[in-house]
Amino acid sequence: MANKKPRKITEGYVPRWDQTTHDMTADVGGMEVIRKKRTTFYRRYVWAAVIMTPVLLLVLLVYVFNTIAYEEEAPVVQRAADSPTKATASNRITEWLDSSPAPLPGGKLISWDGVISSVEPQMVKDESGEMLEEPGLETHQFTVRTDAGQLFHSTVQVTWTDSLGAAIVGDPSLEPLMRDNATTSVEMVAVWPGRTLSPAPTGALPAVDVWLQAYVSGDSDKIRLAVKDPNEEHHYFPLIQVADASVDTVTHFAVNPEDPSQGLARVTTKITWDGTPVDSSSQEYINGGGAQTFDVLLQDVDTASPTVVAWGGTGTGQDLTPYKNALVDRAVDTANSNFFKPESVEKRMKENIDAYNKANGGKDLAKAPNVKED
Repeated sequence: MANKKPRKITEGYVPRWDQTTHDMTADVGGMEVIRKKRTTFYRRYVWAAVIMTPVLLLVLLVYVFNTIAYEEEAPVVQRAADSPTKATASNRITEWLDSSPAPLPGGKLISWDGVISSVEPQMVKDESGEMLEEPGLETHQFTVRTDAGQLFHSTVQVTWTDSLGAAIVGDPSLEPLMRDNATTSVEMVAVWPGRTLSPAPTGALPAVDVWLQAYVSGDSDKIRLAVKDPNEEHHYFPLIQVADASVDTVTHFAVNPEDPSQGLARVTTKITWDGTPVDSSSQEYINGGGAQTFDVLLQDVDTASPTVVAWGGTGTGQDLTPYKNALVDRAVDTANSNFFKPESVEKRMKENIDAYNKANGGKDLAKAPNVKED
């Protein structure tokens, strides 16, 4: 058998049986290097994003604000409840209505309805750098009325500065307002939201009359007794100088959904003040017996004898609570609380009587209330 020549092993030689293992080790090492490189890249990317995002956002905000700063500012338009130029505008429309020839015959100012502020006065620099006062601008809104009852909307524009005051810009004008439908029935309008209207119990009208007679009696104790207030420290301020009062009608009624023993009623009354003349032939009051409407709170409406325990103007019904009208720790002095001075009552009575007699073409046709003929 011939001798085999020994194989020459050179540097870097890998035996055949070890080549597979060697190749796998090489691949794993390469992947590890690639993974490390990728991890380093992503880490640097994340940190760059964390650092640069706020910077870019700040740059963007600065750009936006600078853009806005260079834009022309729009006038400030807002509706205000009061104004430093209100008196000037009101005086102007009054003078305008009273001027001759009249812009609206028989026109009278009814209400100031608010103001729209377009520009506020401010200090600005001119081209030379000097500070100048730029005037403000407001538009006042009014309602005026004719003797025939027609309503109009009118505006008055005013410019003003803090140092120079106000000046009128142009004359007022008139825009007719649509007349309301006087025939619309309001008997079933839900005047107290959330409360269902129902027919008033039979005892409501007499209960309101008991309260009304006490209310106009001039006597605090009578009111407390009428409303059945158990607290003797409560006092009530009555109407005084009333010649006559009566309940005309109960227009609305609703039971309290949380307490069936309580109910709200809207009542129309007629009150005639002392000094109002009457027709001596029929004893019907003239220029008197004016209608007044109240919201009243009644207790025990589920019985035959309800009682008025609180009252207020129209629209206040849901705020009423028993004995809300009582004065605590304060005595009522009706002796020194006349609503009218005696001389003014006598003067008004004489004027009314003279006007009534003149209108009816006779003398001594009218006299003061509660005055019997001889």
